[in-house]
Amino acid sequence: MLCEAQSMPESGKRVNPGPESTSLCPSTWIAKVKVPKADPQTWTHLGHNDSMDNSRVWFLNREMKSVQRSTFYVVNLPHFMSFSTDGLMWFKQDWKITQAEFHKEVKAVASRLAKMTPKWLKLIDASG
Repeated sequence: MLCEAQSMPESGKRVNPGPESTSLCPSTWIAKVKVPKADPQTWTHLGHNDSMDNSRVWFLNREMKSVQRSTFYVVNLPHFMSFSTDGLMWFKQDWKITQAEFHKEVKAVASRLAKMTPKWLKLIDASG
């Protein structure tokens, strides 16, 4: 459990205190930032730095306005950029981009990962 009075979480660590501790620790954190107005009982981490609760969607601590929660999803590619969409708006992190840019960038990242995977597997095999 992590409360404001306690130390900040490690970089990249996502903490949700959960419903059993909301009276003791009413804050929700992702990475090293507090997610403002998040309901700890319904908050969930979606991947990368995206999260949502029963009424809002965030990228880190920035609320993504006008997002359709029911259709929102994150493209969880192992990459430093976060891509997400609700089918009406497309995002690179929390920046709105066009649908064409979204598809172009996701495809480019997937292509780079496909080229890098055999190299990673060779490194893993060589080290084991």
